[in-house]
Amino acid sequence: MINIIFLGYRHDQRAYLNLNSILPYLKIDTVILSVAYGGSDSAFIKYIGDICARNPRNYRYFIDPDPMTRLEWSLGIKSRWVLFVSDDDCFTCNHIAAILNASQTADCHELNVVNILPNLIVLNNSKSLEVFQPEILIDNDPWNRVEKFLNIKHVGQRYYSMHRYESFNEVLIPQIRLKLARSYIDQLLVLNSAINGKSIRAKELSVLVYDNTNWDGRRASMVSDLRTYRKPLSILLHELYWMRDQIIILEKIKGTLVCLNPLVKYFTRRSWKSVSLIKERVSAVKEIDHQGVEKAEEVIGSVWRQLNENPSTWGELRTILDFNSTGEMDIDPVTPYSIYTENL
Repeated sequence: MINIIFLGYRHDQRAYLNLNSILPYLKIDTVILSVAYGGSDSAFIKYIGDICARNPRNYRYFIDPDPMTRLEWSLGIKSRWVLFVSDDDCFTCNHIAAILNASQTADCHELNVVNILPNLIVLNNSKSLEVFQPEILIDNDPWNRVEKFLNIKHVGQRYYSMHRYESFNEVLIPQIRLKLARSYIDQLLVLNSAINGKSIRAKELSVLVYDNTNWDGRRASMVSDLRTYRKPLSILLHELYWMRDQIIILEKIKGTLVCLNPLVKYFTRRSWKSVSLIKERVSAVKEIDHQGVEKAEEVIGSVWRQLNENPSTWGELRTILDFNSTGEMDIDPVTPYSIYTENL
C-alpha cells in the first residue's frame, strides 16, 4: 500500500494543479491519497470534499491549521510507503510515476531500501535556481550512511520523496507529545531514513522543482517557523531542539559522544556558527515578540558555545532541553540556565 500525502495550506493555482496531478493514480488499487489541508479557503475545501465523494474507496481529507496534527492524521493508515507532495512545489508529469515504479523495483529486487528520491531536483531560491541530483545512500553500514548524510549539502528537499511508513512513524510519535519544543519532522525523517536503510533515486528522468523562497533568508524563515512553533521565542531554540532529537535518533546505532562529534561539525557549518549569527536570528524574532528576547540571546549563545568547546556537557544540555519539552517555554536565565550564563 502506498499513501500519497498532499500537505499544504495554500489554495492558489499551483495547489490545484499539484492535487489534480495525483488523481490519476487513484485508479491503482494500492494507492491512497490523503489530503491534509491547513488553510481555510471555502472553495478549496469544497473542491477536496467533492473529490472524496467521487473516490470514497481510496481518498480521504482532513482540515486543521496545526502541521503536526495534520501529519498525525496522515499516518493514521498504515502503509508500506509514504510519498509526500506539497502544495507549492512543481514537478514534471512523470515525477510521481517514476517514484512509484522505483518502489516496485525496490520491493522486488533491492535489499533494505527505505527511501526513494526524485531523479533530479531544481531548488528555486528567491534570486537563483540550483539543479542537482540528490545523493544516494547505498552503503550497507548505517553509520557510514549517516556520515555521508551529514555531509550532504541539500537535506530538507529529501523529505518530499518516498519513505517507508516505519521511518516516519518512529520520528513523528515522539514529536506529537511535545507541545512547544518540537523539531522539524522533515529533518528528522531524512536522518532516520539514512539510519534505517538505503536511499536510491528514481531511474527515469523526472524533475521536482522545490520552492525554497519561504526559507531563503532569515526573515522568511522566521515567518515559516511560526507555523510550527506555538511561541515566537521557541524559534530561538529550534536548532538546539533539532540537535537534541537527532542525537536521540543516532543513539540507536552509536554512543552519545560518538554521535555528537560529527553533529557538532554539521551544525557549526550551518546557521549557528557564532553568537553574532544567533543575534541576527534574535533580531528577526524581536520584530514579532520583544519579551525575554535579550535573556534568550544570552542563554542560547552561551549554550551553543559551551557545547562546541566541551561536548561532554551534552548530558546536561539534553536534560535542560527535555525539561523545556514538558510544557511552557518562558525563558528563565536563572534556573536551570544559570550554569551556562555565569561566564558571559
